[in-house]
Amino acid sequence: MMLLIGARFISINQPAIFNSIDRSFSMRKTIAVNPSSEQSRLQGVLSDTFSKHAGVNPNFPHVTKYLYENIHGFMVSKDGHVLAEGSHEGMNKNNTTPSETYLKEDLVLFNSSTPHSVRSVSKTITAMLIGVMLKKYPTITLESSLNTLLPEKYRLPHNETLTLKDVLSMKTGWKWNEMGPYIRGENDEVDMNAALDPIEYVLSRPRIEKQGHVYCGGTTAVLATIIKYVTSQDPAAFLYEHLLKPLGIEESSQQCNRYLTGYDLPNFASGMQLTLLAMDKLGVVLLNKGKWGETERISPDYVAQLLSEQVKTSTFGFSGYGFQTWIDHQLFLDATGKEKTLTIFHASGNGGQKIMMIPELNICCTVIAGNYNLPNRMFPCSPDIKKGSATFFYTEVLREVCGLRYIPKLPSKL
Repeated sequence: MMLLIGARFISINQPAIFNSIDRSFSMRKTIAVNPSSEQSRLQGVLSDTFSKHAGVNPNFPHVTKYLYENIHGFMVSKDGHVLAEGSHEGMNKNNTTPSETYLKEDLVLFNSSTPHSVRSVSKTITAMLIGVMLKKYPTITLESSLNTLLPEKYRLPHNETLTLKDVLSMKTGWKWNEMGPYIRGENDEVDMNAALDPIEYVLSRPRIEKQGHVYCGGTTAVLATIIKYVTSQDPAAFLYEHLLKPLGIEESSQQCNRYLTGYDLPNFASGMQLTLLAMDKLGVVLLNKGKWGETERISPDYVAQLLSEQVKTSTFGFSGYGFQTWIDHQLFLDATGKEKTLTIFHASGNGGQKIMMIPELNICCTVIAGNYNLPNRMFPCSPDIKKGSATFFYTEVLREVCGLRYIPKLPSKL
């Protein structure tokens, strides 16, 4: 049992990303009556990490100043208890327009209670909400036909073989390009967000691969529509009432953008905004197989499938995909020099938004950042060093908390 008897704040000098900004990290650690060695070590390593990485990491000399630029905050918890957290001011873009060409960049003073745009982390949370819906409406299953879960106007013949499970695992085979630049006509997510009826845009896409996996934010928009149609409730309201509020997440700690064209649906593909603590709590629910405290919020069988490899993929450097959630396998050496492979689950969003869950160790690492659309920092998660900072973050946590040393797979071309 952890007893919080105080909070310690440490000011850490940060490399200036923008010359006009004097950045500092404010980091807090829960202090137990008898502070554990893992807490003490973690406090030290994170203090050191966020103060020294302006230049070259001696362990990875080809990675330069990009390691920890513009990270707005982090939180680390183990066994459901917060070990360390930090937040600071940073440049942030608000995801409220159809094209990121017009996104305004603002200096924001982040802290643990500031809602932050979590981008595609929203997808994993949407998958969790489908689990809540299935528990509340048991006549619906993962094998339910997509067309039966949608209003009649959206029931198109070429989608009649698709199931809810196909949509959750992005195995719809819809022709979809979300990898292009964020401009109209070159990116289906942008075009979906700008459409008068985003759901009609998604569902009318031709199927070029039967049951094939294509990364598609449109699947998440369809999941939001299913929630609305099945529950007869606005998905954002259903999210708060049946998932966030029961976790003790205050209404002021979350919000969700809606489609700008006036379409009456929240943007669950990339529009959620959450605090670090709210993100950590959601990660803990998955680590606890759907339970918060003693109450089961999501079926453990559903959580097991959400965190199972539904499809193999190398997209963004990952090894697999579950239900709106990335899966990776990383190799470590323990204190005796024995190799150990850990499976790490990622709720991951553009710009460096992350909830990283390691069930075997019951650890959750959360990061919020403002590195939007930067090729080596959009999805900082992969063993490919070019993908950047979040890998370094959780591997340093694991080294100090668990004594595990990360074995990187260096890219073939730097």
